[in-house]
Amino acid sequence: MTKSGTTGNNNSNIEHFIIKSKYFYYKIIILLCSQMSYNTFERALSQPRIERFLTACKGNKRKALRLYRLNVRLSQSFYSIIGIFEISLRNAIDNHYKSTLTDKEWLINSTGPAGIFSDAVFTSGRFETRRKIRTAKKDLLRPYTHDRLVAALSFGFWVKLFDRLQFRVGGKTLHQVFSSRPTGTSQKSIYKYLCKLRNFRNRIAHYEPICFNHLHEKDLTYAESHYELLLKMTIWLGYNPKVLFRKLNRVKRIYKKIRRI
Repeated sequence: MTKSGTTGNNNSNIEHFIIKSKYFYYKIIILLCSQMSYNTFERALSQPRIERFLTACKGNKRKALRLYRLNVRLSQSFYSIIGIFEISLRNAIDNHYKSTLTDKEWLINSTGPAGIFSDAVFTSGRFETRRKIRTAKKDLLRPYTHDRLVAALSFGFWVKLFDRLQFRVGGKTLHQVFSSRPTGTSQKSIYKYLCKLRNFRNRIAHYEPICFNHLHEKDLTYAESHYELLLKMTIWLGYNPKVLFRKLNRVKRIYKKIRRI
């Protein structure tokens, strides 16, 4: 089962700018790697950051620079496809609540006195979800529209909607956006998987390496497990990853190059 475009596709300039900005940051780092000597590169990015790559390559500086460059390429590819998944997920959630709440402005209206995110169950958390929506609306640089508000909210915000309390006040139906999920898949499982993807995305966004194990050895197990999880969740959402990530997904190709170092 595949899906066509959904709400927000005509107002996606912000998210595409963010994805492209991160993409070009990685391109710059790759260029630096190819033109700098090891010592200059170490001085630019700090000895502790580069030391892990040198250790993994048993002191071979040429290989360490190549491993660093390939880790950046891997992060670049992951960031792109996770970004596409994020946009697809939030559009699915947006369409779901527009329908079930019969409200095209469900986000901003959910923060009102009778809104779902003003429910008393959120008192102990200081109404965090409501606050994030109001803050995002306030921070919009141009006149408010619902689609711009959707684009302004973070991946973490959308993942949090699958948490137990958010799920309950929303009507206990949000798991239905994963229309191709296996029978019996619970909200709890979906939330756990999405949290893993969010944490992985955040690691990449903070320029942390994804090609090591806890012993600082070259190891792709961590990246591979999250790649398979991303593909699974994309399929559950009703999309074919080969189509959705076309011309963006170079993950397996880069795996092979890293293993040859």
